[in-house]
Amino acid sequence: ISENNDDDEKQRTFLISACHDKMPMLRDGATGDWIGTFAGHKGAVWSCRLDPAALLAGTASGDFSVQVWDAITGQSLHSFPHKHVVKTVDWSLDSKRLATGGHEGILRIFDMSEPKKEPLMFDQSNKEKVSISKCNWLDNSTVLAAGEDGNIRFWNVDET
Repeated sequence: ISENNDDDEKQRTFLISACHDKMPMLRDGATGDWIGTFAGHKGAVWSCRLDPAALLAGTASGDFSVQVWDAITGQSLHSFPHKHVVKTVDWSLDSKRLATGGHEGILRIFDMSEPKKEPLMFDQSNKEKVSISKCNWLDNSTVLAAGEDGNIRFWNVDET
């Protein structure tokens, strides 16, 4: 759920939903009315998030990819390949970075000002592969990553 905070417009609440049918949807959070569908994944969509301004959407999929969408037009802007199922995606508070994680056990941080640049990567464990089930930004530098081993790891992504 995301609220746009544009002072020039009436404030609205939006809901973006992940789904196993490969077609995440955007809905009006107050009425539940369908606004649009993001078409393009070839596998189940496990996670989706709107950026804080509700202008961009990120989706994480079983097709080993993350896609970034224009939340207004529904157009795919970027596709980021991974080597396994991607289970989680989250936007930094300033919408400049996108965090992803999944079965690879690698937290990836994509710089949205340079989307073709290789992401920063953080292994959850140097002893064994630990799948990431959820990631969330605390601030513009710190990401929490929940591992399927029951641990939550804090990553300062500015210290590489």
